Amino acid sequence: MDTKVLTGRQLAEIHAKHKAAETPASRSERIARINREYRQGGSLRLAATQSEAITVYSFYEGISRRVLREEIVDSIAHVFPALTTLPQAVAMSYANGQVTIQHIKGDAIIPHYDWVSAEWEINRGDEALIGQELLDYAQTITGQQIAKKEDLLLYAGLDQALSLASSEDGFTDNNVVTTNQYFQLNDWVNGQRYLKAKQTDPTNAIMNAGDMYDLYRWDISTAGLEVRDAMSAGQKVTQFGGITILSGVTVPVGVMYMTASQDQLGWFASRYGLQMEDDPSGVSKMKIRKIASELISEVILNYRGVYKVTKSNVASA
Repeated sequence: MDTKVLTGRQLAEIHAKHKAAETPASRSERIARINREYRQGGSLRLAATQSEAITVYSFYEGISRRVLREEIVDSIAHVFPALTTLPQAVAMSYANGQVTIQHIKGDAIIPHYDWVSAEWEINRGDEALIGQELLDYAQTITGQQIAKKEDLLLYAGLDQALSLASSEDGFTDNNVVTTNQYFQLNDWVNGQRYLKAKQTDPTNAIMNAGDMYDLYRWDISTAGLEVRDAMSAGQKVTQFGGITILSGVTVPVGVMYMTASQDQLGWFASRYGLQMEDDPSGVSKMKIRKIASELISEVILNYRGVYKVTKSNVASA
């Protein structure tokens, strides 16, 4: 088969021809369709507009904003009332790219805020050939990188909260346990029992995206028809025993956190939402470079609202 090599000018003419044939309405509809796919949590697909594109990663849906109660504050001096007899709260933020943990005492909580950021860049030549869809894709991927950093803050805070629950109560609390090589029904039940005994409502189970398939190992008398039917249909299990399953690749492998409800656990405080700004350093390199950032803090007030299970092969590693 003969291969025809096109010059840069010929490629530009082809792109200009297709761009001229596209109406604003058709382009808007195509972008809206892509955005709908993003929101629905399916795989990111440039194939909607570029049939040869391959999506390397599936969509990442953040966890921390579903575990903590999200609040937009108008000042970094915003006060969160404690309304509890617990002596400490845990606040998590980033400083120079590192997770920082702040222990706060008192009835009024003012957490420390810091920026979470990520950046992306593409060659201007790629943008000229592929068009706006490449920019939309890059921005969406960057937003997911921010979500991953938010979730890493959450896990660090949950581990700190687990430590506080023991030290502040003055005895070794049974809030961190080890299980077998796979999560069992007993792990589920014991977590709910622990949180209920602490006068909280067990709500979420947070685990690695791969570990959630341990549920598929349970027999039908344990898992029930709903889980087995979902497994047979290739569907993701998102609920079991009244608990919402939140899974993601950022959760440590072999670890499951069970948490109380948002209203009983803590806050996701946002001072400035996600912003996208130009990075002028990319101009000289013929690149489009953007920096995405947000100013946030995460606070776990009720350290008794957390339970953790670790697989034996992870705990002994």
